[in-house]
Amino acid sequence: MSDFPNLYLQVCRDYHLEPQDCILDKLNCLHLSPRSNKAVLNLSANSISVHSCCAIARVLATDRCIESLKLADCMLCEDGIKEVAKSLATNVAVKKLDLKGNNIKGVAAEAVGSMLRQNNTLTSLVLEWNSLGMLETSFSLFCDGLAVNRSLRDLDLRNNQISHEGGKEVARAIKRNNTVRKLDLRWNNLGIIGGRALLDVVKYNTTLVSLTVDGNNIPTDIVSAIATAVNHNCSTLELESDYVHKTRVLTSQLRQSEQDSQLKMSDLRGVIDQKEEFFRQSSRSTNDKIEKLEEALSDRKSAFDSITSQYSMTESQLALCQQKCRNLSSELEQAQQELGLKVSQHQIDLRHFRDEKGTSEDRLLKDLGAASERCIDLQTQADSLETKCKYQQENIYDLKSRVTELQAEQKLKQANCEDKLQREKQKCKQLLDEAEAVRSREANHLKLVADELEQNFKDRIQKMEAIRLSLEEEISHLKSSAMNDRLTAEENVAQLRQRMKVEEETRRRQLEDKYRALKHSHDDLQSSYDHQADTLSRMQSQNVSLESQIDKLQRKIDSMRREIDGSNAKIEAAVNREKETQDQLREDIKKLEKTISEDRQKCQEHLDEKDRHIASISDRLRDKDAVIHDKEQQIGNREREIQEMRSIIDQEEQRKRQLFSAVDNYCRSPLASPQKR
Repeated sequence: MSDFPNLYLQVCRDYHLEPQDCILDKLNCLHLSPRSNKAVLNLSANSISVHSCCAIARVLATDRCIESLKLADCMLCEDGIKEVAKSLATNVAVKKLDLKGNNIKGVAAEAVGSMLRQNNTLTSLVLEWNSLGMLETSFSLFCDGLAVNRSLRDLDLRNNQISHEGGKEVARAIKRNNTVRKLDLRWNNLGIIGGRALLDVVKYNTTLVSLTVDGNNIPTDIVSAIATAVNHNCSTLELESDYVHKTRVLTSQLRQSEQDSQLKMSDLRGVIDQKEEFFRQSSRSTNDKIEKLEEALSDRKSAFDSITSQYSMTESQLALCQQKCRNLSSELEQAQQELGLKVSQHQIDLRHFRDEKGTSEDRLLKDLGAASERCIDLQTQADSLETKCKYQQENIYDLKSRVTELQAEQKLKQANCEDKLQREKQKCKQLLDEAEAVRSREANHLKLVADELEQNFKDRIQKMEAIRLSLEEEISHLKSSAMNDRLTAEENVAQLRQRMKVEEETRRRQLEDKYRALKHSHDDLQSSYDHQADTLSRMQSQNVSLESQIDKLQRKIDSMRREIDGSNAKIEAAVNREKETQDQLREDIKKLEKTISEDRQKCQEHLDEKDRHIASISDRLRDKDAVIHDKEQQIGNREREIQEMRSIIDQEEQRKRQLFSAVDNYCRSPLASPQKR
């Protein structure tokens, strides 16, 4: 519930006023709308005193909840009207005001005009059954306030004793006011002078869409001309609103497409950055692995050097070990046999490994088609492989410790060996040198392959970046050109419409002057009535041709509108309105002479040229849209090429992982650890 009743009672207590029961009953029934949080205060048909008007006015001055105020048939005096108007001058909530049947005139009318001059919220004002036009000076001040108001949309001035001078004042106010949409002037006394003034204003003010002047002693031809002009205003406003709506939709769609393309490009940049970061990390990991392998090789070389130094020390102890040589010779033969078996087994394993590697490569080549779907699984497997790699590194460290232990045992055995063991060691050294040479060649080959892959990846990434930059430049150039063309087209359309309005207004004024001259010379034209009948028949034939041309133009307009958004209902309504206007024009054409029809035909031809120009502009816009669509298709093709490059990069990356796994397996194989043998 609103706080308006409490505020009303508080004001009455502060100013020692007696609140009226009828007002309290209405205020107690006041409820806020749950949707808009606004209320409607209806005090119509209640006799409200001056003091009550003052109290209500003081509450309205600061109220923000009352949206509609109804004071119809309350018989308010001038002081009450002044207080209410003074409060509404600063009120920003009331949008609808009903002052019907309050005998407003003189000072009260001036107060209402002053309120309209200051208020920028009121949209509907009902002043039916008052006496605003009784005093011309007061009504002139009211019209001055109406002229500068910029919020009023609906104005009801029925039964206000407005004379022809008052009609001229209303016309002058409406000519300056561009916000009033509906004006009701029925049952006044405007006369022919007021009617002509309103007709001139309706031709000038294109925002007025409803003007009723029945019961004002205005000739029927002026009334019909006013109705025609109002209908024309309605159609032009509808066309303008439709055009504005379509331009807004097109701009929103263009902005949405720009945002989508920007999002796609940002996503593509993010993916490329992620791939580059992944390549850097993989290159770092490969470099780390290679360094670890080099460190392992250096450790083994140092161990081998220590073995050779220890061997020189064991030569001095060979004299003491001659007795044990016979026993160790048999053990040496057994060790040689085991070594031969291990070498043969290692060769067999190496063949199997190569065969398995070939089969695995074939299998991987077959599974490349499904690699994109298994990307997530491969990522998880990569994590597990990293854990396994750590575990295998720990195993390598354990194996190193075992190797050192075995080396110590071998030292003890070598201390008991004879001269024959030296020859066998020389053979073993040759085998080790060959194995190290093979391993170094393979390691160098793997490094070269990895470097080539990295260089290829970098070149492809640079090419993709250059392609992306070129595409962005093309898109920005096309967008700027499209926007410039669209802006120029809109400016041309606006200029053409302005020219059409100016030319139409000038031609209508010329036709009106000629019509007045013809009306004044009606007595002279009566004698030549037979000649006019012949001219009328010719004019009717010309009117038929004009109707056919208008129908053709209407079909062109219908086709253009269907191509834009297919609004068939609005087009049918526009066709009906055009038919009604054509019927009215037929009646007017029967009263005009041949010169008017010629001017009308010229005007119609000019309109046809303007319509064709507008159609050509729309065709240019459609061509620009087609070019933009082609560029979008090119961008889609570029994106597909980038996806193919991504799949190739993934394949090369998987192959790189296989090579690294092969290097790790080779390092862990018996051929890479000859000290154990």
